[in-house]
Amino acid sequence: MLNMNFANEPLTGEDEGEDISAKTLQDLIKKYESIVYDYLAIMNSSETVKSMESSKYTVQLGLNAITHIYKIAFCMTKNVATTADLCQKGIYCFIEYIEQTYKLGYVNSSGTSLQFDYMDAIVFIYDKTISELRGECNKGELDERTGSSTFTNILSVSQSHQAYGADLLRCKVALEQFGKVASVLVWFSHPKMNVTDQMEIVDAHLIDFLEYAVYRPALLSPSNNLFLFLETVQEKIVRMERTEYLDFLNALKKQIRKQMKRGNNMNGFLNILPACIYLKTICSESSLKEIAEQEKWKRGSDDLAKLAF
Repeated sequence: MLNMNFANEPLTGEDEGEDISAKTLQDLIKKYESIVYDYLAIMNSSETVKSMESSKYTVQLGLNAITHIYKIAFCMTKNVATTADLCQKGIYCFIEYIEQTYKLGYVNSSGTSLQFDYMDAIVFIYDKTISELRGECNKGELDERTGSSTFTNILSVSQSHQAYGADLLRCKVALEQFGKVASVLVWFSHPKMNVTDQMEIVDAHLIDFLEYAVYRPALLSPSNNLFLFLETVQEKIVRMERTEYLDFLNALKKQIRKQMKRGNNMNGFLNILPACIYLKTICSESSLKEIAEQEKWKRGSDDLAKLAF
């Protein structure tokens, strides 16, 4: 994984002493990457999930739910470690619900498959995580004088890593980007890539792209959204091979690194909208090799990435 060292840079033009969120933000990024990887690994190890006709949708839906828990839990606890523990619990609750439901009632008496109720699955893991946390929060308020609540005991751990004030606000803003970054990056709709491939993408690239989203907000501006470019590539080059996609992500990071070395803050240095229009014009569910031959590109993944800059 390429370390861009964004965390060492001020998020604004303020004095470094006022940038109190750097450590918490970096912890949030690293812990979220770990949770996503663990979640995919657990789903990948389940024969039940693999046997489901809508396995890709199931994996994507579960990740969306776990990401939502991550955001809500951090806003409630202001603590990265506690948030991560709750997400781990959510992961195991989700896979347990899927496997138990599949075994106990997924096929009716006539042998006909029943539609899996995804809403029930999501409600179940929210009930086991967020609802229980809310209950502990309320209990903590009632038992504040004695300090005996479970919630109070939880928050007594790693107090130095809790976020408050401007720190908490910046973390909340950053967390709003996490789900979008992860879901776009792993490309759930790819016709051939499996969960093992997506784990490889997460391991090699998720932290870097989360850091772009957090520390380089210009990469998410409406007119120059890097992830819009990624989505357009996925939409128009649906037959891109796994190795080509990994090479393309590396090429994007290479271009961003070049811009950073030149001292560019990405404002006005991206070519996203013209690049997206161009791709929509020249591509029609083509392979990268076909496009490279058509456009006379020498290095398909590199030349594709250059379109955005």
